[in-house]
Amino acid sequence: MRRLLGDGVGALGGEERSEHLIRAFLERGASPLPPTVAARWATARSPRQSLESWRAKQGLAGIDPPAAVKLEVLSKLQQWASETFGSLEAMFETEEEYILEGARLPSH
Repeated sequence: MRRLLGDGVGALGGEERSEHLIRAFLERGASPLPPTVAARWATARSPRQSLESWRAKQGLAGIDPPAAVKLEVLSKLQQWASETFGSLEAMFETEEEYILEGARLPSH
């Protein structure tokens, strides 16, 4: 999804923006904080459920692409998922997590 969005709108997604921001802080003397897993959980989803969830969201990958770009990206993802998994209904168990990353600013 991120690659397709980058091709379609050339914008930084949420993950890329935060990496850019942390890098800017480090260049100005901040110290990196180690990535910390704030939460982790098991889930089971089908490709169809993921696609439907993304269709219902305001944006994708931390950006709000034009509606036509979002539609094209999700259409290509659906085609890829069908070819890759054989069925949009196949259930897959995965682990999801929230990771906190940051930098400690110098005290002056």
